[in-house]
This record gives sequence, structure tokens and C-alpha cells, in this order.
Amino acid sequence: MGYDAIVIGGGPAGCFFSGNLARKGWKVIVLEEHRKIGYPWCCAGVVGVGGMEELGIALPKSLILEKLEGALLYSPTGKKVELTRGKVEAWVIDRPAFDQFLADMAVKEGAEISIGLRCRGVEGTKAKVGNRVVEGKVIVGADGPVSIVAKQSGLEKKRNFMRFAQVEAKAETTAHFAEIYFGREVAPGFFGWVVPAGEKARIGVGTYQNPLPFLRNLLGKLERRIRGRIPKPSVDVIKTTRPTPAGEHVVLVGDAAGHVKPLTKGGLYVGLTCAKLAAETVSNYLEGKRKLEAYAHAVKEKFGQEFRWGDFAFSFYSRLGDGMLERMLEMLSRKKIKNFILRHADFDHHSSLLRKLPLLAAELI
Repeated sequence: MGYDAIVIGGGPAGCFFSGNLARKGWKVIVLEEHRKIGYPWCCAGVVGVGGMEELGIALPKSLILEKLEGALLYSPTGKKVELTRGKVEAWVIDRPAFDQFLADMAVKEGAEISIGLRCRGVEGTKAKVGNRVVEGKVIVGADGPVSIVAKQSGLEKKRNFMRFAQVEAKAETTAHFAEIYFGREVAPGFFGWVVPAGEKARIGVGTYQNPLPFLRNLLGKLERRIRGRIPKPSVDVIKTTRPTPAGEHVVLVGDAAGHVKPLTKGGLYVGLTCAKLAAETVSNYLEGKRKLEAYAHAVKEKFGQEFRWGDFAFSFYSRLGDGMLERMLEMLSRKKIKNFILRHADFDHHSSLLRKLPLLAAELI
């Protein structure tokens, strides 16, 4: 049986793409290698309220575990800076349930989802699944950062990764605030986090090195706040390179395309937005109105500026030593600087602040 689109991977981007494409009347199948949607997972699960509204995703209350109003930033020596505008900026979500929610939406729109089917490779518009071949008109790589579709389609020439580790444990948290920890002992080149998630806290780190020793360091700092047993960490990687997102018969979405925020590596808003753009492009392609390469242009128009500013800022930040991080956090505690940050910051669009930082320098001079 032929399909209009074969989606490899049933994560958020794959399911959101499928629902949007199936809604337009196209025949879509999602092939997910794991036997349960949403598992395994390693994610802080924080989504911006504005981003979800922009995407038209009305989250059930049962999926929202915490409402975040700000962040507590901790310097390498433990000094704290609070950033908040006194309103809800983001939600902490039940990530596996969120994935299932998007999968259910896709099915309601007419998409077919098959679980427990591992894609062994792609050739042209054919996907090798188990002992059979599934054929379609378009192959969609939604198979994560180590995407077999990206590699075998020739869209990806090189790939680099950042490594993450996280535990969910009972711990004392600050209600409505995420905690961010900076310093080489916690997460060299990135940061650690404590995010309240209902009755538990998500505690994690990201780094280009093995993240597990650094996660142990962070857990050691938080030892007095942790209650009960610490479970085995979940680990994952995030692609820090972005392959060409579209080819002759192939498009990439989500982590397979490297569609994450350069500064925080959060992928839900960017990945889902690009998945929606991909669905629009693929629909036009199937109608004979446009080539798939138009997807790359749509992504560039939407996020080109975000990627450029974010890549530059992250490259600068990731090289900072503890001394400079300490000084930057001290500066951020100053009222004039803090107010400037809060006035221009946007949870899902970091360039709105980054582009205005030269104005801050001018004000300080």
C-alpha cells in the first residue's frame, strides 16, 4: 500500500507534522521504533506559553505539572539572581503524555501510527522496516538526533552532539521557578537545571563531555534538598549541527534536522513550528505546486535570525570560564541591567534580546 508521506519517528515533531499533513487529506503513516509513544525520554519539558498559543496547541490541564514565572540563576560560587516579570511565562509538562497527546491528535486527523517498527534504512521513497518495504511519495525524517534518514539521504555531511543526563526525584524546589546552575564543576560549556514538575523535580545537566559525573556533582550540591531514592539517570544527545532540511524526496523535522534553540537546546517550540512548515510544504509538493526545497527557505525565513544570533551567543558563552560567569551574574543582579533583560527577553525568541544587547552597552556607557 502506498502512502503520500512516510514519517520515520513518532516523537513530537513527527506526530505534529503527521497531524497537520493528514488534516489536508493526505495519506500518512508514522513508523515508531519503540513500543510506547513518549518513551524513552530525557527532557526538562519546559514550553513557552506564547509558543504553544502560536502553534494552536491547547494543552489539557492534566499535562501541565507546573507554571513557571521566572528563573533563579546560580553563579559558580552559589550567588543567586532572580529573574521574573511576575507572570506565567512557561509550563512544565508531562512529556510522555504530551507526546501521546500529539500522537492522538495525528490519529484523529487521519494519520496511521505503527509502533515497534524500526526503520533499517531508506532508499529513494522507500523505507525498509523489518522484513518489508514501505513505499511513499515523501520520506520524513523525524527519527531524532542520530537520524538514519538524515544520514542515508545525503542531507547530513557531519554531525556534532551535546550530551545530557537527567533524573526525576522528590526534592525541595522553589514553586513557579526554574533553577539554573552555572560553572565548570556543574556543566562545562552549558548549565545544570532544577525544574519543579508536580511532586518531583527534574534535575539535569548538559555538556559536550560525559554528563554523568557532572550530574553527580549537581546532585551533591542539592543533597540536603533531595528526598528519597535517586533513580537511574536518563541520558540523551542533542544535535548541535543543522543538516540541509530537505532534498528531492525527503524532509527532516525536529531533532533530526537540528531544530533546537541554540542557547538552551530546547527543541519543542522550534521543532513543532518547523514541522508545521514542513507539512505545508509537503502538501504543496504533493499537489505539484512547489518543490520540497521550499521548506528550507521557510525555515530560514522563520528562524534564520534566531539561529544566527543564538549560534553566535552560544559560541561566546560556552567558552567562558568561571571567573567571567561570576562577573556576568554579578552584573545581571544590577537593577538597570536586570530591567533591560526583563523588558526585552522572550522565552521562545532569544534574538529579541540578543539583538538589543548593544543598546544595553550604550546605556551603561
